[in-house]
Amino acid sequence: MTISKDTNPTTSPYSSVRDPSLDFIRLVAILMVISIHVSAKGFASMTNHWWAVNFYESLSRFSVPLFLMVTGALLLGKETTARKTGNRLWRVGLPLIVWSVAYLYWFRYTGTEFPHWTKSILRAPVVPHFWYLYTLLGAYLFLPVMIGFCKITDKGSKVLTITAWFVGSSVVPTVYALTGKEYLGLNWGFMPLYAGYLVMGWFAYRWTRFGAARVLLASFVWALSAALIAILTWKHSIKVGAANEAFYAYTSPFVITGAVSAFYVLRATAIAFAASKWFPSRMLRKLGEVNFGVYLIHVMVMFWWDLRGFDFQFINPWMAIPVVVLMTFLLSAAVIFAIQRLPFGKLIAPN
Repeated sequence: MTISKDTNPTTSPYSSVRDPSLDFIRLVAILMVISIHVSAKGFASMTNHWWAVNFYESLSRFSVPLFLMVTGALLLGKETTARKTGNRLWRVGLPLIVWSVAYLYWFRYTGTEFPHWTKSILRAPVVPHFWYLYTLLGAYLFLPVMIGFCKITDKGSKVLTITAWFVGSSVVPTVYALTGKEYLGLNWGFMPLYAGYLVMGWFAYRWTRFGAARVLLASFVWALSAALIAILTWKHSIKVGAANEAFYAYTSPFVITGAVSAFYVLRATAIAFAASKWFPSRMLRKLGEVNFGVYLIHVMVMFWWDLRGFDFQFINPWMAIPVVVLMTFLLSAAVIFAIQRLPFGKLIAPN
């Protein structure tokens, strides 16, 4: 891989219609999401397999931040209207309702009944990973605010705000989670965590320049962030006497540094390979078109594999976790690909 000095990502060789480097980031992010959910079953029990679980969990905690950063990269540089916002809400809201009902039927089939389905869907995600969809709906409603921020011409104001966001949404909550104490008496409630990830995605996409030394440094920061998450999760879990996810949280400073670094490295890698005839741009586009659907269905597919004995420890967990992740991804992608070819299929599994 060759990365030219100070390559500007805004002049990448990609078509302006769809940027395969963002499809590549989304592909890595969805594999990370599945890895988290496959590994999660073994996290609470700190036995011999726990370090395999902790390793894959720590390596994958940048998943949703990467999705949010891609959203920011795509949308914060554009004008928006009430109609566009409505279309985005529909694009996420309809699949959310349909797949929530599908999961409720699945739970009934497997022996768990939820009363008051409508209330269940309105009040909270019926499956934990759907929290991201509720968050995305909120993000769409506040896009005009974030777009306005990105249009400010004074870079110093932007840097100051981002710095305050990092302190208020990451450092302060992490310190409180670890110590139970507030060392700053300020109200940081105005610092929205997920909005910051969108803005960071816009910054990383529009302002950064690529160079070999910078990519090497970002790779080091990414690896170091993952290692610190794993080690500090282990140390803190030992300290409190139970597996603890404080350093897995999206408020964790190391999740933020790792996500930003990963976004930079993954995009630089895709751009560096873009000129190669071996670069799978067409495949990435196809996988990008099923990515959202895979996010929706993968937990059901994971449950299906689990019922057949394929979980994080059906063989040695160091091997089992990536195998089950790949099995879950491929089957999920195949099902979504088929659904999208049905009448109205793309309404419930948008591409």
